[in-house]
Amino acid sequence: STVYRNQYSDQTFWGGTGFGIKISENLNLGAAVFVLYRNLLQEQESSITFDENSSHAQFRLISNALELHNFNLLGKFGIKYAYRKHLLFGMTFSPPTHALYSKGAFLYQRALSLSEGSEEIIQFEQEKISGLSSETSLGTTIRMGFAYIYPQLLTASADITYFGKTNYNLLGNADLPTLKQLPMITKVNKNEVINFNIGFEYLITKKISVGSGFFSDFSTADKID
Repeated sequence: STVYRNQYSDQTFWGGTGFGIKISENLNLGAAVFVLYRNLLQEQESSITFDENSSHAQFRLISNALELHNFNLLGKFGIKYAYRKHLLFGMTFSPPTHALYSKGAFLYQRALSLSEGSEEIIQFEQEKISGLSSETSLGTTIRMGFAYIYPQLLTASADITYFGKTNYNLLGNADLPTLKQLPMITKVNKNEVINFNIGFEYLITKKISVGSGFFSDFSTADKID
């Protein structure tokens, strides 16, 4: 019999607050702060049992469980300017995230039993590593755009977003011999990219409108050779 089980969960939750202030009839400023909580869980189990006859049996069991938690702080700042009532300009700026707290644990188990005739080999290993560190980092983000709004007739908008380069170690203790066996990428490299959005909506009647748009979605991930 052969059993293989793999469970992987990677979730990020955002929580935050913000405020805005009107400087003048045309100018508005805003800021927000977020706490990002990331929880990563990976469990693997592999079991192989072979019994050809009563004199030959084989048993193997390998299992591991990794759990990581980290908290990061992210700030956002924005500005909006209205020019001649129908034309709006805006920009937001986010500096890189700041690490607040992280923890993690790893459990590794390995058992091997071979029997052939009168010869037997039995081996069992268990290792638990606590106090692991982990990282999650978002690079600098800058977004600029404009919108032209003609009430009850036309809306057109466009924006461009810059995502800065960032590198971080998802698992800070990845150089430990036991952790090197994990089938996962622990060093994360994200490249800088620029994406944009363009769109418009036209109101034909009070109940019917048409719209169209175009956007890019370039990835920050490294190329796979």
